[in-house]
Amino acid sequence: MSSDPTPPPKSPRIPQPIALGGGWRFVHVVAAAGFAGAGIYRTVVQGAPLTEAGVVVCALGAVWFAVRAVLSFRAKP
Repeated sequence: MSSDPTPPPKSPRIPQPIALGGGWRFVHVVAAAGFAGAGIYRTVVQGAPLTEAGVVVCALGAVWFAVRAVLSFRAKP
C-alpha cells in the first residue's frame, strides 16, 4: 500500500518591506505638482498675497518635491 507523503510543515511568512522602485518618482512629481497647484490656486483664485504663510509653504513644498523628483531621475552609481 502506498500512502501519500505528508507535506513538510509550512514556515510562517515573513512580511517584506514595500519596495516601490520607480514609484517614488511618480509620487514626488505628483506632490510637486499638487503643491504648485495649491500655491497658484491660493494666489490667483483666492487672491492671497505671495507672502502669506499658506502660499509660502506651498511654494517651498513644490520646490522640495521638485528637487526630490529631479534627484530620483539621476543615474545611480
